[in-house]
Amino acid sequence: MGVSLARRIVKGGEASDHVDGTYNVGPSLSSKVKVFIGLAGANYGLTACYSTSILQTCGKVDGFYPGALPSSGPSKFLNDLNINGGPEGQSVYTIWSKYDDLIGLECVVWGKATCRIPTQNSEVVKTTSEWGHFQVRDNTGPDLIKWIQ
Repeated sequence: MGVSLARRIVKGGEASDHVDGTYNVGPSLSSKVKVFIGLAGANYGLTACYSTSILQTCGKVDGFYPGALPSSGPSKFLNDLNINGGPEGQSVYTIWSKYDDLIGLECVVWGKATCRIPTQNSEVVKTTSEWGHFQVRDNTGPDLIKWIQ
């Protein structure tokens, strides 16, 4: 959830949730961000939310609901995040794994790699089983260094 929440904060603007309705997050910070790196984010939804939007995490308004069908689209939160506000910084990168044990299904939601950020410049994809969700978080320092120097 950290990637999508950080993206929302950096992009600023209007957001909404199922409790408070619509509110303003504040001005965009993207002009102040040199490099934005998303680690194993669920930018198009979570595979665990395919069959339910009852769980708060999987909500259709502010959760990680990927949509009931490929054509129905993700939650309002994710849809707005992916189509509004431009890039999150001067450069945008992602690191993710096809063996992510939290996102599942090789990080693919309705044919899209959910770990990709629509505005990204490049990515590192881990393709072996020792790279689960928390290993991406904890062990990608060497990958990060090349982008932040």
